[in-house]
Parts: sequence; structure tokens; C-alpha cells
Amino acid sequence: MVSLEVGDLLEDCLRAARLSTHSTEAERLDFCLCRDSLCAELASLLQDSMEMKWPFVPEKWQYKQSVSADDKTNLSDLNSTHLTQLLAVLKASIVAQEAGTALSVVFLVDRFLYWTDESSRLLKITKLLHKHHPDTPVAPQLVIRQARVYLNSGKLLKAEYILSSLINNSGSTGCWVYHSESDRALVQAGIGASLCTLANILVSMNEQDFNAFRTSPDIDLSLLGDRSHRLLSAAQAAKMAVVYSQYTSLYVLTNVPTQGTCLLSYSFSVECPATQRQSFLLQAREAFSIGLLTKAEGELVTSKQELHTFLKAAYSLTVTHKWLGTPSSVVAKATEACQKVLAHFYDYSNAETQHKDSLCGEITQLVAQVKLLLRVDPFNNSEKGSFIPDSYRNIEDTSVDFTLEGFAKVMRKFQKYHASLCDTTNTNCKGAKEGVTLCITALGTTIGTECGTEACKVPPKGEEPQQGGSRSSDGPPPQTSHMCTTLGSTDNLGSTENKK
Repeated sequence: MVSLEVGDLLEDCLRAARLSTHSTEAERLDFCLCRDSLCAELASLLQDSMEMKWPFVPEKWQYKQSVSADDKTNLSDLNSTHLTQLLAVLKASIVAQEAGTALSVVFLVDRFLYWTDESSRLLKITKLLHKHHPDTPVAPQLVIRQARVYLNSGKLLKAEYILSSLINNSGSTGCWVYHSESDRALVQAGIGASLCTLANILVSMNEQDFNAFRTSPDIDLSLLGDRSHRLLSAAQAAKMAVVYSQYTSLYVLTNVPTQGTCLLSYSFSVECPATQRQSFLLQAREAFSIGLLTKAEGELVTSKQELHTFLKAAYSLTVTHKWLGTPSSVVAKATEACQKVLAHFYDYSNAETQHKDSLCGEITQLVAQVKLLLRVDPFNNSEKGSFIPDSYRNIEDTSVDFTLEGFAKVMRKFQKYHASLCDTTNTNCKGAKEGVTLCITALGTTIGTECGTEACKVPPKGEEPQQGGSRSSDGPPPQTSHMCTTLGSTDNLGSTENKK
């Protein structure tokens, strides 16, 4: 589906969410027909979403030790095929005042639409639904998505506040019910992206900070192998992130440039032995090539972030080839192509929706030209559905030593910081000063009523939450209902509904 059509359908859904009128019998019948038209797999996913089976929409390979061929199919493929149907169900459920179904559909399409640059409109719909139906659960994935959108747009304080609220409130997002403590920890820790985040943190450190970090009794970097240099540790963390996300091309593309950049930078450092410089350059070349091979020839890239990462991989590969001794004429042609990609990317970032597909096509063709010039050939890959070469599989058995007890210890260490951040922000919340009760989702919607259903009642301080699973004595404390963890459009952080 072209981006213009997606935008039109989302705009229809947004208009319907803004109206929020009482539904008619005909509108409820239309909703039932739309919902019942979904294929069996989507209908099952929608039902699981409504039952809050998982805090993040699952890709099966992320939750299994032994991955079958069927498990390697990603939900993005299913969404791409049935997106028109799903957005039709979203609109029909909004009109019929079926908020539970509507927010469940939003949950299912969130990740796919993020990678098509449509998160802004989808989050506006989410906020309106939450405002009109505060008792309806909002998935933690959507709250974290808002933080990620803030981060990408440079609104770091807003992003930090949302994430600190999630951590400080034990992952609570209002009416959402966790079925296990491991799911709650997953929301707080963000395990899926932690390795690449660790790599980026290590890159940003100076040597003094790195030495203090790696010798801290609270930090165990043994899984990263050689810890003699922060860039080598960062490269290994990024490589592990690549292997753990090998069945989704977007995740692989996101992580391999970080690995390659670390290896390339280390090859220029004074600490790199002259005899090993060529080896690190070859490893960097392999990493950047893997990123460029995550898309087949002629396959369009669908988001600004993905395009930027392709540009970064193409240019970094060109630089690597220069230092590997590739003929200067070839490097010059590849550099020229990268410069053209950069110009088109600038145009893409400022273009109207209807012009983006053509610009994307031109960028894809230029990246293909770079691949041809630098002889980026397919690698040996014995596993269908995976986007990494066999040479990367030597670290598949490396495990991340994560336990709920260890995580709880880290949470206690930083509990004062997160609580302080939330309290400082809450002093500027107009709703809190006026005594307005807020539904805890950090989504930017001030609500005047509490969650009304029994499932989402917040227990008094010191009592156990009435949710699936049990909280260990070492775990984070239960959330308290007086926390002002959402933000109205009148406070300093504000709601994006009125500001985007």
C-alpha cells in the first residue's frame, strides 16, 4: 500500500476519533462485519491483544529457543498484506465506540506504521481514544513508542519523563494488566534493544568513564569478551544485538552500522596494533555490507529512519573501501552516489506525502549503484529467514545473564533518581495542582476520572497488585495512584495532540 493511501485512511480514523459521538445500530453492525472479515491469524492476534497477552506485539522468534520456519515470519509481513482491512476495522471500531478493539488494532499496527513514518497520527488517535475511554487499557508498547518519537524529534526531556515514569511505577500504564512479572520487567528493561543501546553508550564514553564503568562492582561486561577497549566492547554488543534480531531486516539494519562504525573507528585508534588494522577494516566492511543486503534490489524503503541508516551504511562502506585500498576512481564514484543520496534524503525529509515514494525509489537506485560499485555480494547464509551470514553464528550461544533479582537490584539503585525526576515534573503539572485524577499512561492526556473497572484498580500502597503473576519481595514497589504521570496540554511537557 502506498504511503498516500495509508495517510488518508489514518486521517479518516483521526477524524472519527475527534468526533466521539454515540454510535448507531448501523455503525455497530458495520463494525461487526469489518471485524469478522479478518483472516483467522489476525483475528486470533486481535483477541490476544484485547486480553493483554503480551506487552509488546510478539514476533515468535523472539520468545523461543528453537525457532521453526513458521516462527521466522514477521508480523510486519501480515500487516503489510492486510493493512487496509486493519485500518477499516480501526475506523469502524472508533465509530462504534468499541475502544478496546480500536486500541488493540492500534497496538497491532504500531510497529509497522512506525517504520512508514506514520507514528505521529497513530499516537494522536491513541491519545484521543484514551481521553474518551480512560478505562480501556493502553499497551505499554504504545507508551514507549511515544517516548521513542519524542527522542527522535529531539524532545529528550519528554522522552526521559515517560521512561522514568514507567520504571518508577513498575511498568504500570494505567489499566494494563501484566500476566507475568517477566513481562513487567521486559517493559522496564527494554531487553530487546538493550545491547545496541549499550553499544551506543560505550561509544559516547571517554576512556576515564569507560574504565570506571567496566570496573564497577554493579556492572558485568563479561559477555562482551575483549573489554580492553570501549570500541571493541561496543562492537561486540552491537554484533550480539544483530544476532538476537536476525529474523527482522529492520533490526539487523539498525544494529550493524553501529558495529561497523565501532570497528572502523578502532582501526584508526592508536591502540589498534598495525598488524590487526586490516582485519578490523574487513570486519567493518562485512558489517556495512550486511546492512545494505537487508533489502532486495528494487524493494522500497519505507521510513526516514530506515533511509538514513541505509545512507549511513553506504557512506561508511565507501570510507572503509578507501582505507582498504580500493581504486580511487571506484571510491570517487561511490562517494558521488552517496552525495546524491544525501541530497535526495534532504528532499524526502521535507517532501509532501505524495512525493515520497518517487524520492524513495531514486534513493534506493543510488544505494544499489553503491552496492554494485563496491561489489557487495550476497553472503553465505544457511538459514532461511535470517538476515545474517553464517560467520556471525559463532556467538549465537552467548547468553545474556538477566534475572528478575538482578534487575530489581538495579532498579533499587536508581529508584531515587527516577522518583525525583517524576516528582520534579509533576510539580509543573496543572492537573495535579488542581486535584484532577489522572489515568496513568504518560500519554499526555489529562483525565478527570479514575479507571473504573476492577481489573485496573490500583491497590493501596503496600498491598500486592491483583494481577496475573506474583511480585517477588525483591521486585520494584507497586505503583501508587496519586502519581501524576500523564501530562495535559497545559503543562510544560504538553500533549502532542495540540502541538504537532
